[in-house]
Amino acid sequence: MRVLVVTPLGEGGRGGIDRMMDEIRPYGQSADFRDLSVKFWATRGNGRGLRAAGTYLVFLIRLITVCVFRKPDVVHINLSSGGSVIRKAATCAICRAFGVPYIVHLHGSRFRQYWNASGPVVGRLIAFIFTKSDRVFVLGSVWHAFAAGKLPQIAEKLHILPNACRRGGAGEKPSAFVRLIFLGQVGERKGTFDLIEALALLPPDLRWQAVLAGDGETKRASALARQHGLQDKVQVLGWVGPDRIRTLLGSSQVLVLPSYDENLPMSVIEAMAWGLAVITTPVGAVEDIIVDGERGLLVSPGDIRTLAARLEQVISSGPMRETLGRNAHAFYEEHLNIDRYATRLRDHWIEVASDRRGTAGSDNLLLQGN
Repeated sequence: MRVLVVTPLGEGGRGGIDRMMDEIRPYGQSADFRDLSVKFWATRGNGRGLRAAGTYLVFLIRLITVCVFRKPDVVHINLSSGGSVIRKAATCAICRAFGVPYIVHLHGSRFRQYWNASGPVVGRLIAFIFTKSDRVFVLGSVWHAFAAGKLPQIAEKLHILPNACRRGGAGEKPSAFVRLIFLGQVGERKGTFDLIEALALLPPDLRWQAVLAGDGETKRASALARQHGLQDKVQVLGWVGPDRIRTLLGSSQVLVLPSYDENLPMSVIEAMAWGLAVITTPVGAVEDIIVDGERGLLVSPGDIRTLAARLEQVISSGPMRETLGRNAHAFYEEHLNIDRYATRLRDHWIEVASDRRGTAGSDNLLLQGN
C-alpha cells in the first residue's frame, strides 16, 4: 500500500509539524510497516520567496505525475493556517480529481483565529479541504469541538490524534541548582519575555539556571535578561537540532512554556517523555494532557506574578518536581508514546484505503481520544 505524507518543510524542518512527521519516518522501514510504502514530500521546503514557490510547483507536478502513473492509496496532508491553506487546497483538489483518498491533519496554534477571521473565499477553501476529506485528525478535544462546531457535517470524520515523541532517557541532572528549559520559537506568542520577567521576580537566594532554545527574537531575549541582571543565569542558545534538544532535556528538571497560543506543543510532550516537571498555560489542547497540580502546573497566559510563584514552588521543592515529573511520564507512556502513535496512524491509513476500495476495514479499529 502506497502512502504519501505531505509536510511543509521536509526532514529536519524546524516547525512542529515536521518535527512530528520526523518522529514517524523511521517506522516506514520497520516490520510493522512492511506492507506499506511511505513517502514524505515537502510542499515549500526551507527556502523563501521564489525558491519556496519553485519547490511547491515541483511538488504539484510530482503529485499529478504519481496520480497518473502510480496512484497513492492514501495521501496524508498536514495543514496549518495562512499559505498552508492555499497550498493544501490545491493538493486536495488534485487528490479529488484522481480519486485518491486523503486525510487532513490539522496543526497550527492560531488556526481558530485564522478561520474565524477569514473571508468568504478562504472560508470556502477551508470547508472544501475538510468536507472532501476521508478523515480529519485534530490534536485534542478543544480542536474537535471547534471543527465540529464550524462544520457539523464533518463530525463523523473527526479523530483525535495527539502528538507523540520518542522515549526519554536517564540524563545527568545538575545537583547544585535546578535547570529550567524553554523550547520553542522565542517571542511574544510563546511567552518568552513573560518567562524572563517572571524569573527576575524570583528570590535572589534561589539556585537555578535557565536555558532558552529556539529561533526567533533571541537578541531581544538576551537583552531583556541583561536588563534584569540575569545574564549569568539565563542562556539564550537560538535554534538547536533534535539531538541537542534531547541532551538539554536530559540535563533539565523543569520545562517552562508560558504560551498565549498552542495547538498541542511538542516541547511539553517531550518534557513528559523525559519525566520533567512542566509549567505551561491552558491553551489549545494542553489541558488534555496536563492536569494542574497532578501532571504539571498551569498558569494563565500573561500572568507573570503567578508564573513567578509557580517557578519558585517547583524550584524550591524537589519532591514536588519529582511527583509532577513521575506523573507526567506515566501519562506519556500510556498515551503519548511514539510507538502507539505510529500504530494508530498505520491503522488509520489502512482503514481509509480499505474503505475506498470497498473492502472491510481493519479489525484493529482505533478508539478516538487520548
